[in-house]
Amino acid sequence: MNTELRHRCRNQRCRCKLPEPVENPHRAFCCRSCFEQFYRTRCLVCEKHKHHQRRQLCGHVNCKREKARFPHLFEWPSTVPAPIAGTVKVTQEVPILRPLKWLSGSLRGFAWAETDGDTWILHHRDGTVSAVVRRAEIGDHWWVARPRVYPAPPIEPLADAQRRAVHTALWGLRLDRKSARRVRAGVAA
Repeated sequence: MNTELRHRCRNQRCRCKLPEPVENPHRAFCCRSCFEQFYRTRCLVCEKHKHHQRRQLCGHVNCKREKARFPHLFEWPSTVPAPIAGTVKVTQEVPILRPLKWLSGSLRGFAWAETDGDTWILHHRDGTVSAVVRRAEIGDHWWVARPRVYPAPPIEPLADAQRRAVHTALWGLRLDRKSARRVRAGVAA
């Protein structure tokens, strides 16, 4: 059986090139937000329209059984392993260990790591990459490469680009149930 490799993100609003081609259509997304946006109105298993956005499945018994049998196939994978407290391993020809300084305050659980001279990555404590800042071709200016936003972010100094990356990464975080309930109550009132 020949299966086609996917080279681009399945989210119609993104369609950016994937780091490596994938066979499984459930893995053909560039980031978690694209995955969640795509499956917001679709069933995780059969990909048919579902009636409630908060549910993961359409409600069919076969979909429930399939998700119960193979839950790892229908969840967003952690593509980046969780960094060990204090160090992060950067994959290059020669692995480099660099210390991670976990940020405090409102950014508790996040840490910046420099992979090479041209890239800074914002790690989350759960092992996911929240934001990427890359150096522009001109001078000592930087831009936010991930998460992808429209219109494109400006080219700016490193501190400003990191601040912009943190803001866009925080926009994509899900609220915990208690906070979400409080926000909904405030909107309804």
